[in-house]
Amino acid sequence: MNRPVGLAGLGTSLAINAYRTLKLLDIGITVVGDDYHPLCGLSCELRFIAGNNILEELILDVDVKQDALFQTESEDWSAFDSVMTESGAFPMLHRVLVEFWWYSGRRDLSEQVESLTENKFPRLVKSKAVEFNFSNEIHDGDGW
Repeated sequence: MNRPVGLAGLGTSLAINAYRTLKLLDIGITVVGDDYHPLCGLSCELRFIAGNNILEELILDVDVKQDALFQTESEDWSAFDSVMTESGAFPMLHRVLVEFWWYSGRRDLSEQVESLTENKFPRLVKSKAVEFNFSNEIHDGDGW
């Protein structure tokens, strides 16, 4: 089974090396299988720099490949929503962008992901301090 590279260690590295200089974090995750958390532990890693950072903008690109069984029920989504909106965790944060890129002929997946916005990101959607943008695009083919 194909698995993405885990993000373990990212938070520690950022906490040591970039917590006072990192203003923009742009992360791309490719979902190719079905037996892992879709955000690869990103929320846990972000907790390493929570409260001690100058992060202003976070961009999360999620590429879902044709053969992937996408885990919309995963707690990863709610954990991400929680850590990004936790009081004092990211005091300079003003923008979060989540972009989904689907490489599949299944059009019904769009509805499944659209429900993620309200169901899994309620704090980001309601936040007055953070501009939250969510996009979802479906492309035919496998995206490789």
